[in-house]
Amino acid sequence: MNDLDAPGTYTDHDSGGMGDLIEGLPAQVADAWEASASMGLQAAETPSQVLVLGMGGSAIGGDMLAAVVAAQSPVPVRVIRGYDVPPGLGPETLVVASSNSGSTEETLTALDAVLEMGAKVVAITRGGTLGAIAEDRGLPIYRHDFVSPPRAAIGHSLMPLLRIAERVGLVQDADASVVEAVAVMSELRERIRIEVPEPENHAKQLARRLSGKLPVIFGAEHLVPAARRWRTQFAENAKTWAIVDELPEADHNTIVGFHRPGWLPERMHAVFLRDPSLHPRVRIRYGLTQQALTDLHVPYDVVESSGSGPLSDILSAVLFGDYVSYYLAMADGVDPTPIEPIDRLKARLAEIEG
Repeated sequence: MNDLDAPGTYTDHDSGGMGDLIEGLPAQVADAWEASASMGLQAAETPSQVLVLGMGGSAIGGDMLAAVVAAQSPVPVRVIRGYDVPPGLGPETLVVASSNSGSTEETLTALDAVLEMGAKVVAITRGGTLGAIAEDRGLPIYRHDFVSPPRAAIGHSLMPLLRIAERVGLVQDADASVVEAVAVMSELRERIRIEVPEPENHAKQLARRLSGKLPVIFGAEHLVPAARRWRTQFAENAKTWAIVDELPEADHNTIVGFHRPGWLPERMHAVFLRDPSLHPRVRIRYGLTQQALTDLHVPYDVVESSGSGPLSDILSAVLFGDYVSYYLAMADGVDPTPIEPIDRLKARLAEIEG
């Protein structure tokens, strides 16, 4: 395994500057929040529902938004990952089409359907076909020029969504939440950035323990989207499998399967994303689930989120997970930026009509 405190480890394996992108996440969130203030959506009546169309890094922002506004929003927020949308949408539905590239096949197909139904649509993109459609139809659009893989542009996915939610009455005082989240992430970054040596760096230490293991990430309530983010970052950055499970649901099924197959526990390492604001009974379940893993000799770590609200909780957990996935890639000598399997699949799809 590579030395995570040696500068050469990063210069040798990080061809696309993923480490710099992760380090810049707090600033990106602040910049995106400021930029979203000038998007072409004015204050409006609260819709009957909000749908976010997106895939991958463009969709996870929708999951995070739903978790952030859950306690305040008078209407549901749903994320549509796919080609089809629910029937019967109309002007009372607000749809946000989010595609970093502007060319995501599933999102564009779903967008055609909602436009045909007459739903209100807002676009979030760097340009591409989605940008062209928004301009041609005069749709409100958040257009950014942040050049990075979609997964590294999460600030430009989530912040305009939060701005939209504020303007249609789903959440109040979002500005204060963003300020706190940026401050919390900035403070956390100083403790886990590359320059902090491994003996003092909890993200590097966790990455070291996860090397060669199957990560199993547990989350609950508003931290479930953060757990999903950990899984996708392990896949794309570290090029490794990971599993996500949700409490308390896992205690009604997954816990039974801990015992089989018998060879699996020694290959697993669990991570629990936890926050003091979780329901007291859920926090008790965390302890009991951890004990069940201990009985099977499955190691686990607990990562406590920071802040006093769901936005800072989620984004601090996201930043920690991004660093862990990056350090795992560096430890294993994996370049975190390329995603050749996705590129090959897209190229093959382009050859197939239908």
